[in-house]
Amino acid sequence: MSDTLSRSRPGDTLYIYARGLAGWIYYTTDWRNPDRDVLNWSWQRLRQLGPNSGNLPSRGVPVSHEGEAWQRDWQGRTELVGVPEGIRRTNMPDPTATNTKEPDPGWTANEWERCARNGGRVVVVGISAGNRGLSDLLNEFEHRGATKVSEYAAETSRVVTFELRGSAR
Repeated sequence: MSDTLSRSRPGDTLYIYARGLAGWIYYTTDWRNPDRDVLNWSWQRLRQLGPNSGNLPSRGVPVSHEGEAWQRDWQGRTELVGVPEGIRRTNMPDPTATNTKEPDPGWTANEWERCARNGGRVVVVGISAGNRGLSDLLNEFEHRGATKVSEYAAETSRVVTFELRGSAR
């Protein structure tokens, strides 16, 4: 993740996929001299994401205007924490748990709008990224006319940088 930070520029929006927030915190914190305010803010978002960092079941209703306060200025960039997409996976034998395979209706549009509000470049960071929600979000960006500038993919993470249409940063 330090490579993601070194490639990003001041003014960029860093969108952190909900399932990847714990990893993002771990890999971007200087543990020899941690910024306690940053850790506290991130911890509060992590608690709001629910168990297993965003592994929440479907809301049962379309997503709209969620996560409005889940952004902050950070190192000259905007850090935007993603809201859970409503895809829940579990291997535990729980009769009340349901595995869902698709994001809640409106989730990709909600997240696009949150990112597009800032304009410029958006760096989508997906840790633990091998699932349908992140793929659908990246497709939404391309459908809306964002230009893919770069992409890095590893076994458990994916970082894609988009230039939003009409922005000249």
